[in-house]
Amino acid sequence: AEQPHLITHTRRAYDRALQALPILQHEKVWPLYIKFARGCGVVDTALRVYRRYLKLQPDAIEQFVGYLLSVERYDEAAAQLTHAVNSEDFVSREGKSKHEIWLQLCELLSKHPEAVAGVKAEAIIRAGIRKFTDETGKLWTSLADYHTRLGSFERARDVYEEAMCTVHTVRDFAIVFDAYTKLEESIIAATMEEAEEEDDEDADDGELELRLAFLEHLMDRRPVLLSSVLLRQNPHNVHEWHKRVKLFDGNPQKMVLTYTEAVKTVDAAKATGKPHTLWCAFAHFYERHGDVANARVIFEKATGVAFKAIDDLATVWCEYAEMELRARNVDGARELLERGTAEHPAAQRR
Repeated sequence: AEQPHLITHTRRAYDRALQALPILQHEKVWPLYIKFARGCGVVDTALRVYRRYLKLQPDAIEQFVGYLLSVERYDEAAAQLTHAVNSEDFVSREGKSKHEIWLQLCELLSKHPEAVAGVKAEAIIRAGIRKFTDETGKLWTSLADYHTRLGSFERARDVYEEAMCTVHTVRDFAIVFDAYTKLEESIIAATMEEAEEEDDEDADDGELELRLAFLEHLMDRRPVLLSSVLLRQNPHNVHEWHKRVKLFDGNPQKMVLTYTEAVKTVDAAKATGKPHTLWCAFAHFYERHGDVANARVIFEKATGVAFKAIDDLATVWCEYAEMELRARNVDGARELLERGTAEHPAAQRR
């Protein structure tokens, strides 16, 4: 490193040059001044020089950030990147989009949470999640990683749970779910290491069993969580609703709740697939469980739905009548067929 008096002397020489020269010639001095500041070995001097330089060349932020990262001044780097993403006039010299700078900022905040304590990291990352919907998976994991590195594991879990309930693409869900499982696996590994080092084996075994059970429960929930993602993409996807019902096979209460949600959510005019099949499957579910009365209620409601095709409505009437025949209610079946073949409102015959 240069001797302090030589550094001061050189710095003052550059300052005098900038004061003496017209501003149009400053561009000849600044590259040399910046090179000197970066190599002088005194970080505070380099920071002061860079801050002055940015007043003349605001688009040099990325160069400054690169230097700050090299000297581990993460708080200042975060502040500069925050300024860049908030400035509408900022144009990257390196050709980066605002999106890429946001990702860089979020990664910085998540990896060095203690060093950026003065920055509202969570608010910044959440703003990125709202603004850049095509990279929400990475941003959610950055936010969870931020809390993980601070030792706030419960807060990190809350973030992962919130993310899995809000992402809209399978890709983002996979990113979040994989990061979540890795967090739990790392906690289990750390718990096992502690169990080997400590004498209180019973307490450690209890904690380990709890963590293993939580991870198993998380893995078991994956198909349902993934189904929710697909239905957030298209809530009128009839096939996906049928698949979701099958996920709860063996749990009649959840199957009823899922069918109820499905028939309330799916708009026949917007549906992908045949929405009448949901109504029929719902009614048959009650029939299989010996509850013909509720099956009739579902079929009655289905006959009032404005399906896109008249054939769909005809199928509902036929299924309804066939159920009555299985229940040995011949007169009821005949009455249904008479109602079904009568003239209906235009809303039902579209």
